[in-house]
Amino acid sequence: SGFFGSSDPFGGDGNQFGGGGAGLHRIFRGFGGPRGFASGFGDPEESPHSEIPPLEYTFACTLEEIAAGVTKKFNVERTINGKPDKKLFEVKVEAGYKKGTKIRFEKEGGSVQGYPSNMLADLVFILDEKPHARFQRNGADLKTKVQINLKQALLGATLSINSIDGKPISLPISGITNNGRTLKVRGEGLLDRKSGQRGDLLVELGVTMPTSLDDKTKQLVGQCNF
Repeated sequence: SGFFGSSDPFGGDGNQFGGGGAGLHRIFRGFGGPRGFASGFGDPEESPHSEIPPLEYTFACTLEEIAAGVTKKFNVERTINGKPDKKLFEVKVEAGYKKGTKIRFEKEGGSVQGYPSNMLADLVFILDEKPHARFQRNGADLKTKVQINLKQALLGATLSINSIDGKPISLPISGITNNGRTLKVRGEGLLDRKSGQRGDLLVELGVTMPTSLDDKTKQLVGQCNF
């Protein structure tokens, strides 16, 4: 198998349907071929093997799985020699793969309706990312939001946050912090497969204002010269 990057595979006129086993979604991009209706893939009798429409499935991984790398196993149904066939495939997701990465198994997609039965399509798995409760991805960088209170915003503090790997990170805050201030923790993002280096973790700070003040606190605040 191999992989190659691509633009967002979910754009265009490709519709998604269920099927192919748990966690997989089949993509249908056209049918027919030389003896059917137009498929948009050219004439398979005059085109190379790669012009046969592949059997495509999308599957989703968590950011934790993409950060560490993971191998997924899927049972895929295809047609071989005119008969239904099921085969287990191990799909290896390397650390740092991007959404839309395609993992291809040549000639493992079976035959395609409208094409000669001896011409086998490729099987392609397309990576999607599951939404994360704490992190947003931007290339190899990750971004998260952390709330601090007014005292921490004015006097500074040392925060403890967890990286995508679950590792605790000590994050000192100095000076006065305005709402939306962003701190950078180098090397705590995802692997950049081009450079071989890890991206950064961007921590956006939000300041939570108190909902009420007691009389003593009001007097103390009133003595401040902001």
